[in-house]
Amino acid sequence: MGGQARLDVEAALRHFSGCPYLGPHVPHYERPMVEMSEDHYRSLVRAVVFQQLSGVVANAIFNRFLALFPGEGFPTPDLVAEIDIEQMRSVGLSRQKAAYIHDLSAKVLDGSLGLTRLDDLDDDAVRAEITQVKGFGVWSADMFLIFAICRPDVWPSGDLGVRKGLAKLLGRDDMPAAETTEFAERWRPHRSAAAWYMWRIFEDKTFEPASPVKSS
Repeated sequence: MGGQARLDVEAALRHFSGCPYLGPHVPHYERPMVEMSEDHYRSLVRAVVFQQLSGVVANAIFNRFLALFPGEGFPTPDLVAEIDIEQMRSVGLSRQKAAYIHDLSAKVLDGSLGLTRLDDLDDDAVRAEITQVKGFGVWSADMFLIFAICRPDVWPSGDLGVRKGLAKLLGRDDMPAAETTEFAERWRPHRSAAAWYMWRIFEDKTFEPASPVKSS
């Protein structure tokens, strides 16, 4: 993967152990689990399907999408490009998402999105590559950076779960994205793992903040 760093869970846990905000909670959750994607095209198609949907609904649509392509393995961009939008809508995709998947496939096929070079680019360059595709904003690029190519220091400030998780950690109702970014500087260069714990805290209905600490 060129000279780009990958998420190091052990190093992140050592870093968090000295943090009075996050450190006390880390032992209560599973460790961050991410691994390098073997098919970046699949990861990006899946990201489109899952946008703004619950996991259960998105999984069902994703599986119906796969059923459009009998055979082994994930369909290649040329096969997906041959499926028209109405066929994709028949499995539960919106017209907009179907158009996004077509645009992604077209850009992979014409080389304007070079999937094989993403592993070697820095984070900002990966974002620039991915956000040229219709329907892919910074959030989608950040999810790809964390979950597909395991970058260690991504802070997805636009993610609702991350913002809400950090607010819960601090005993607050909500936090603006910019404020979460400033606060998360204390977790650099392991902010991807920190985001993982924010998602776990957000989902934890029984969560209680540790002893109150000032956030200044």
